[in-house]
Amino acid sequence: MSSRAVETLAAEGLRLLVDGGLLLVGLGAVVALAVGILLLVSPARASQLRAKADSTLSLRRALRVAEVPRRSERLIYRHHRVFGLLLMLAAVFFLYRFVVAFDTAEFVRLVSGEGRPVVAEMLVQALLVFFVISHLAILVLGLIVYLRPSLLKPVEQWANRWISSRRAMRAMEYSHHPVDRLVDRYPRTVGAAVALGSAYVLVSLLLAYGVRWFGAGN
Repeated sequence: MSSRAVETLAAEGLRLLVDGGLLLVGLGAVVALAVGILLLVSPARASQLRAKADSTLSLRRALRVAEVPRRSERLIYRHHRVFGLLLMLAAVFFLYRFVVAFDTAEFVRLVSGEGRPVVAEMLVQALLVFFVISHLAILVLGLIVYLRPSLLKPVEQWANRWISSRRAMRAMEYSHHPVDRLVDRYPRTVGAAVALGSAYVLVSLLLAYGVRWFGAGN
């Protein structure tokens, strides 16, 4: 596959990702609009539906499996030359792709479409700088792992500090209902605000896609 085909595929993938995110935003706005209208028309019915939908999900219970330590240092130290070589090869490959074989102008054109190419170029350049720096760091890391992995002992001790996600999420296990109390006190006001906000989002999305489709059709 040529570099032009890879860049075209990456640009299309990025565009699909953005379109999928906007679709989710649009679906959320439709649901919010329905909830806002329901609060305006029938607050009692909205309160009954909310009471049926209320349920507590325990994140700490779901993350219990992730709290078990799994150590891989012995395997990496035993085969450090293999792991180091793989890291270096991967870093060199991606550096070649980003520095030598990457057509920035073509990628900016594919990503921006009918939008602003200056903004797209700034974002693409920032991503390129980030990828190059990160893969240079991976290249150095692979060289250290290949030659002398014991140099990573201080970093390993720092990185192996145990941080309990379940303990950090303990505060999230308690129920807080300030929004529910606000809705119970001012149902129609909240409903009007939610309906107007979601309608604004929907109109903005429809206008943006309408301009895009009209421009593509011409």
